[in-house]
Amino acid sequence: MKILPIEAVYERDIDLLLLEELNINSDFRHWWLAQNEFPEEKKFIGAWKSISGFNLGETDLLVSYVSKAEKIYLLIENKLDADFQVEQGKRYVRRGEEYVEQGKCDRFY
Repeated sequence: MKILPIEAVYERDIDLLLLEELNINSDFRHWWLAQNEFPEEKKFIGAWKSISGFNLGETDLLVSYVSKAEKIYLLIENKLDADFQVEQGKRYVRRGEEYVEQGKCDRFY
């Protein structure tokens, strides 16, 4: 039996792995979008980690792409071994609404 030389996996590790794969691996990205039932990607724009904005906290991962005629933002919160913060979900929704209001995207998830 071969043991991987990893003592522990943290949220940051998963964030960086997803960030890399979403940015460079279109097969993975298309599979991942389909598994999560997001609209199909027509043009990938990018993915970023630890995006803060609007004095509403931080988005672990932000993914941007075009689906048909809509620009989509995915605001991703990654939880491995931590509790949600007070009103964290509401802050994610508010950040998404701000992006739409500012014309940065047409729809967010």
